[in-house]
Amino acid sequence: MTWFKVDDTFAFHEKVIRAGNPAIGLWVRAGAWSAQQLTDGFIPTHMAQTLGTLSQARKLVEVNLWHVEDGGYRFHEWSEGGRQPTRDEVVKQRDFWRDKKRNQRRDGGSGRFTSDALSPEVSPGDTLGDSLGESHRPVPSRPDPTRNEGEEGGKDTSDRPLPDDWRPNDNHTRRAQEAGLNLDDLEAAFRDHAREQNRRAKNWNSAFTAWITKAIEFENSDHTTAEFDAFWAAYPHKVGKGTARTAWTKALRKTDAQTLIHAAQALSDDPNLPERRYIPHPTTWLNAERWEDDPLPELTTRAADPSGDVLKRAMAKAVADDAAEEAARTAVPELEGSPFAAFAHLGGPA
Repeated sequence: MTWFKVDDTFAFHEKVIRAGNPAIGLWVRAGAWSAQQLTDGFIPTHMAQTLGTLSQARKLVEVNLWHVEDGGYRFHEWSEGGRQPTRDEVVKQRDFWRDKKRNQRRDGGSGRFTSDALSPEVSPGDTLGDSLGESHRPVPSRPDPTRNEGEEGGKDTSDRPLPDDWRPNDNHTRRAQEAGLNLDDLEAAFRDHAREQNRRAKNWNSAFTAWITKAIEFENSDHTTAEFDAFWAAYPHKVGKGTARTAWTKALRKTDAQTLIHAAQALSDDPNLPERRYIPHPTTWLNAERWEDDPLPELTTRAADPSGDVLKRAMAKAVADDAAEEAARTAVPELEGSPFAAFAHLGGPA
């Protein structure tokens, strides 16, 4: 997990006051999204429209909090002075922690795993607070997986509080890595929660497994909702949002969310897009895997009616042209070459 950092003087900064609360709401949401997606402060147009409005984005540009770039916007001085970590820094830090945890679970780095008798499901050598300067703050709005249903005040009546020497095991590490979650953030939040809520449990490894499971569900739900909203904002014919959401979930089994979003945006931006009533419903488009379609043909090569009956239209035009030419050849031939020929189409001189 990557944090989007805001300075404590931000609320009354001149630019913030000039931008106004609605635009700053977009700024904060977009910043959190960029930190999560590691885009280094770049916000695609479709995502800006999902998180806020065009007028809010323009206001951020006006006060110099955002800059316009091809395909979207970019935060002003995203990483200057260490304001926000860059993608490379985050990836490097994650690699560091992954290697650190792997080595800690081996006997002195020799490659031999510690014995169960010495350290069952514990990674030796770790100390709380070892980090690269990252703050271990509790994750906001996390579910409470250790609370027992029906207990007064949510207090757990199990055996013991979280031991000081407890550490995540290899299974926890694997699950967090597979989900793309930062194990150290999860552990720190778990410890804070257990301490602040005075939680007790018989099996803290199982409790932490449940914590990771809830975190994965939280992340997946948040990502899926944001990505579908981005697709919906991009798609040019908004009909049947509920069924489209179901089709979206099925489509994600065949491709990734960014492919669907970009294809929907490309369709919306296509200059050859037909009338709205001829654009397929988003559910139909998703179920038919239309994101794989070629670009639409140019309007000059398509039928006037978007139903596509080109041959019928061409034949009708040819018949009409032939009739017009025949009528021109046979019209009032006796006037041809006379001074009154110019008035032939009016029926002759008065």
